[in-house]
Amino acid sequence: MTEATEKAPENCVLNDENLPGFLAGICLGVVANVRDVREKKIRPEEAADRDDATVRMLAQILMGEHERIRLETSPGMPKPGPELLEALVEREPGLFAHLPAGSTRGGNPRALMVEAARSFLSDTYSTLRALWRSPSLTNDLMDSTIAEFGTKWAARLTARGELS
Repeated sequence: MTEATEKAPENCVLNDENLPGFLAGICLGVVANVRDVREKKIRPEEAADRDDATVRMLAQILMGEHERIRLETSPGMPKPGPELLEALVEREPGLFAHLPAGSTRGGNPRALMVEAARSFLSDTYSTLRALWRSPSLTNDLMDSTIAEFGTKWAARLTARGELS
């Protein structure tokens, strides 16, 4: 066990203050995976496996089922799990737009939350591709874009963001 692992908290609580940074951290993890694939440190399949694990982890957090990471609710915020999923289906239909019509009603809540998490990861890649194509890309632009991205998605995934 490493020193960092020994000092890691047993449980983590995500809230209004740190959820945007957590999501921005996922985005930075994608950046690291892309870099590692380009530098041939990992295979593309390994990066895809990491993406799948990230999607599952995020869905578990949003469903209130992760063993170590809990999403803390605040006033006006739906509780993680079915209540949050119902609010996401209503307020953020774009997260589920690629699914067959009617599949968001009466479907498997966990599978639907995985789809919401996949939408987040897909937008992560889209945002990064657009950023990397920018002729004026700087570290400051990358940092601010990723921070804004985390803030936007924190609001969306807690059903408090703007409607799609």
